[in-house]
Amino acid sequence: MTCSTWPPLRWKGRLVARLVPADSPSSMEPIDIRSETEGRHGDVIFKLGRGKDIEPAFRLAGSPKLSSNHCELHLDPITFVVRLKDVSTNGTFVNGDRIQKGTLVTLENGDRVSFWKTTEKGDTAGEFLFHRIKGVTTVTQLQEELTCGICRTVYLRPCTLVPCMHVFCASCISDWIKTKDHSAVPCPECRANVTEVRPTHKIQSCVEQFFSANPSLRRTPAEIADAERNDTIPPAGLQLGKQKRPRPDDEDPYDDGEYSDNSSNGGLDLGVDGMRNVGFVPGVHNPLHHTRNQCPRCTAPSTVDQYQCDQHHPAHLICRSCNFPFPERPLLSSTRPQRCHLCSAPFCFLYMKDETDDTPFAANKCVKRAEMMRAADPAIGTNCYSLYPLADRTFHKMPEKLFGGNVTEQSILSQYLAKEGLTVEGVWATCKEKWSEALERGATATTGSSAVSWIPDLVSVNGPLLPTSPVCIRCAETVFSALLFHFRRSIPRDKLDAAVADRPNCWYGIQCRTQFHKPQHAQNFNHICYQEKRKE
Repeated sequence: MTCSTWPPLRWKGRLVARLVPADSPSSMEPIDIRSETEGRHGDVIFKLGRGKDIEPAFRLAGSPKLSSNHCELHLDPITFVVRLKDVSTNGTFVNGDRIQKGTLVTLENGDRVSFWKTTEKGDTAGEFLFHRIKGVTTVTQLQEELTCGICRTVYLRPCTLVPCMHVFCASCISDWIKTKDHSAVPCPECRANVTEVRPTHKIQSCVEQFFSANPSLRRTPAEIADAERNDTIPPAGLQLGKQKRPRPDDEDPYDDGEYSDNSSNGGLDLGVDGMRNVGFVPGVHNPLHHTRNQCPRCTAPSTVDQYQCDQHHPAHLICRSCNFPFPERPLLSSTRPQRCHLCSAPFCFLYMKDETDDTPFAANKCVKRAEMMRAADPAIGTNCYSLYPLADRTFHKMPEKLFGGNVTEQSILSQYLAKEGLTVEGVWATCKEKWSEALERGATATTGSSAVSWIPDLVSVNGPLLPTSPVCIRCAETVFSALLFHFRRSIPRDKLDAAVADRPNCWYGIQCRTQFHKPQHAQNFNHICYQEKRKE
């Protein structure tokens, strides 16, 4: 598809999505859709067509029905929504239906995009599959990510605290600093000693783009003026105290180098702690990225389906478990999964486990590693750093981040299990059973309801989350934590101690931030509930 006389254009920025040729093998190349957010306002627009003024990476060929300027891909650099706009003479088709000319149509993961109408049934020439790499962020999620933890409104001149990297409005953190000794200012959220306050220009750019799309959520001029009067943070930042060296026991027990993804607890990747890059995919289309290992399918065909990597344009993923490259084949996601269903991190285990070759770099290295880990410690079960269906995973202890890390609520649940003679394995089995029954009834997540739905309150951009969905260990613990939230809510009041059952619900519920730095608040209020709806 790309003109052979032009060198391929190397777009910078985060890979968000890709149009993959439906034919296999195909003479056409994938079309990468990348985001560049630095200093950009509005959509990133990619023009596709056969005209000479089209960038080589987006130039189409193969049919006289193609227009010089055929269609446009519009990418929102903040929410990562990709929309298709037809500007051609003969039309552009999504899932077999011609889209209206000049109208933006949102593309969903798995959509079939055709640049001309095929004459024969089953003909997939000129057809691409839309493959999402990074998940979509909704307006509600984005607003939550851009909300200050002090004033609970969207940031106004956001500033990052060093070294904990939590973000607050400049006016909010200015008021906080006024009440503290500058030699020992604690973070309002995690209580870590703050050594510096820095204006965060990248998040400020995100805030401006958010307000451009949602002007009704801006603060009033009076509120802005009042905040600016309280703002004492200089443009170059504010130095406070000396940074202390971290203690060894502060390190993340999961961060073993091979699995670290610098992520926290879900949301939009803005480069700060607590905002997770859900779709982080290291080494895409680069078989030697951070590794000297070679993809086994580049040198020998698969023993399962005889697939071998294209010598000129290989597409690879880097396994997050064994750090080996392996072929990227998104069309096999239902039979031989390659990515975690929730975070989209790549793993070779399920894709390569049936291979029988014994080449030096065979991908059964990952399989053998998993077997060795289970042999060394039978309690590990399937909870090693690889990809497994949720239903096949086992748990022998509570997730460390259960209830967001609220140790009071964790202790209450542990005491209940001990009192009733229940094991973690048994609770996990019960949760899976209740979840499956809820899915059979057609139940959905009922956030804010008093009913227990037994559906994990998690956002999945790769389709519905099911007990059979393949997930990594971190996401498996996230799912187990979400199910334990429902399990804890289902416990009858008379089965709990009176001091626990009689506690009033916290207004913010599970979303409360005070519960993590004020133990007395965590003890006095129940946080295993949803945030109460604000009265309009």
